[in-house]
Amino acid sequence: MRYGSIIYVLFVTINSFYETGLFGALTKNYTYALILLYLCYLLRGRFKENKLIDFLADISFPLYLVHSMIGYVAMPILISKGISFTFAWMISLGLTVFVAFLVHRYVEIPANKFGKKLTSLRENGLAEYGRLA
Repeated sequence: MRYGSIIYVLFVTINSFYETGLFGALTKNYTYALILLYLCYLLRGRFKENKLIDFLADISFPLYLVHSMIGYVAMPILISKGISFTFAWMISLGLTVFVAFLVHRYVEIPANKFGKKLTSLRENGLAEYGRLA
């Protein structure tokens, strides 16, 4: 908690050079997000299992990776074809979730398995030769 407080103070201080005043809009929004995240952490035992939240958690990193590319490409194309902003946003959201799922399923999971296998082989191989023992 102490290190988090230090990092937060540094964030507020550095951000004050880019925003008007010590607590500009960006700093306030990050503060709200941090408070919400901390409260969720404190109350984590009260949350029930939820398949949708678990799915979004599973694809969160691929979602982070692909959302801007899909959004910046698909939205203007769809809007230029006469589709309303709201419908273009919904299509882009669905496409983003679908692509993130594919990346999670066919890239992230196999890469994690490969990394674990490689690490296991390396550790076992070195231990056999007395390098880790």
